[in-house]
Amino acid sequence: MPDFINKLRIRYFDILSQNRKVRNFLVDINNKIRQIDDIAKISDIIKEIKIFSKETPLKFTYSHIWTTVIPLILIACLIGRIHRVYAFYWLIGSAVVSAMLYMFSYSKNQASLIDEISETLFSHSLFSQNRLKYKEKISANDGKGMYGNLRSRFCDFNRGDEKQCISRFVDGECSLQETCFTYQYYEFHYVDVESYSTTDKDGDTVEKEVRHTRYRYGLLFSFPYSKEIILGSGKRYREKWTTSSPEFNKYWNVSASDKMHVAKFLQPTMVLSLLELSKAFPNVIIEINSESVMCVSLSEDLLNYKRKYSIQKIDKFEKEILGNLSLKRLDQMLEYICNIFKYAQR
Repeated sequence: MPDFINKLRIRYFDILSQNRKVRNFLVDINNKIRQIDDIAKISDIIKEIKIFSKETPLKFTYSHIWTTVIPLILIACLIGRIHRVYAFYWLIGSAVVSAMLYMFSYSKNQASLIDEISETLFSHSLFSQNRLKYKEKISANDGKGMYGNLRSRFCDFNRGDEKQCISRFVDGECSLQETCFTYQYYEFHYVDVESYSTTDKDGDTVEKEVRHTRYRYGLLFSFPYSKEIILGSGKRYREKWTTSSPEFNKYWNVSASDKMHVAKFLQPTMVLSLLELSKAFPNVIIEINSESVMCVSLSEDLLNYKRKYSIQKIDKFEKEILGNLSLKRLDQMLEYICNIFKYAQR
């Protein structure tokens, strides 16, 4: 066997061995992450990744793909050139293209495993720092069931034409301004279907549909100081209410089942606080249902925090997830909610 071919063979199998070693390690780490019940274990996992990275680069190499595919392409071209057997030529070509597509799919799956582990570790740290409880993704059936339950309790969930579901549901705790309460943060997914008519080249009218995927976000928590009030939407309740503040009335449409409920709730200090809230968070809707559960719904994702690094740059990644990951917009909303609790008790 020629020396260069022997070196190529050794290199080929070395790459396969390294890729297999990296993949086995990542699968093991991924399984450990799924069993995390204490934030302190994240540091142990980070240490394990750092030790492995010093011995073996935490990446997949694909040069062996091209050392296989390129010779196959050359052979196929040569056969087609000499023999002119086009059927066989296309057969070889199809096999090569299929192999390339398979390898591309394989490499993409490996890269996604690194990204998945990075995102999960990051989320654990992010949630822990912000007193949120990390949860796996909600299944489609569970999401639909949760949507049905919330729709029957709050009018803001009467949105969309199809594919309505709760795509995220997270437990949280708040302790600010001597106010402590637990809450659930949700992400509500739905699709609006827009129908319109257009004319084709023959002059016939054609009906078309455009689908727009949309999201609403919000917090749910017990609020025993009032019930059956909606601020920001005139739906559901018959009794309308306006305050002596024209600016407040501009931002908030208020309705309730009983005027006494809303008159007691909208004290002057509450009006000022809610006015500030509406300026800080546009399109916010607040509903207190008959169970005295408050839903604060808005168009902004308060848990949005983009990760900068992955475990491939483990030192920078460690510094990032162990640094300050406070969700400033969530903290700001919780401050306003604490004010609502405070003023409601006066």
